[in-house]
Amino acid sequence: MAASPSIEGLSAHDRKLAQAAITKEQHGHKPTREEARALKRVRAADEENKRWHYYRTIPKKHWATMSGRQQKVLNEQAKRYGVPLARATIDLTEVATWLHDFLSTHARRLLAPAEGDELLASGSDSPALEEYRKAKAALANLDLATRRREMLSADDVRMICETYGEHVKRATRTLKRRYGAAAGEIITDALQAAADDLDRSLEHD
Repeated sequence: MAASPSIEGLSAHDRKLAQAAITKEQHGHKPTREEARALKRVRAADEENKRWHYYRTIPKKHWATMSGRQQKVLNEQAKRYGVPLARATIDLTEVATWLHDFLSTHARRLLAPAEGDELLASGSDSPALEEYRKAKAALANLDLATRRREMLSADDVRMICETYGEHVKRATRTLKRRYGAAAGEIITDALQAAADDLDRSLEHD
């Protein structure tokens, strides 16, 4: 874990001078130049400490909002790739370290030309090259369809279904209040079955 930087020159003497400045300001008096400078340094140090505290304690729901991913997806990525996103709070210093370690470890693979690109560069004509061209064209069409919103990613599908699910859950609570628990349970069971089916259909993602 990365260490938090400290403010140089901050000492107990600075805090004593800063407190004297605060006391004078509260009583309508002007602090000395030394006291005012000490107060500025102390406030900067306190702000820095708060900032690093926030870096290390980002609520997971905030990270989900910033990344545009559901918490379930974050948990899957944590399990699959080792990204430090599994806990209820996210430590940005850990994620930053993981990211740069990942890039350093896989730099050669990320920068190396793909096998298909080498085939294209060779200028040769072969069945393998023709298959690669077809596959690349298919991927380009899929990407274009996604950008045009003609096709949705698995993450988008999950997010949309969860949004619809929230509406159904609210309607279910209304049914329970008006017609009893049994009526609501029918909808709840159906909603859970639909969610399970969706998860199974998207397991490849």
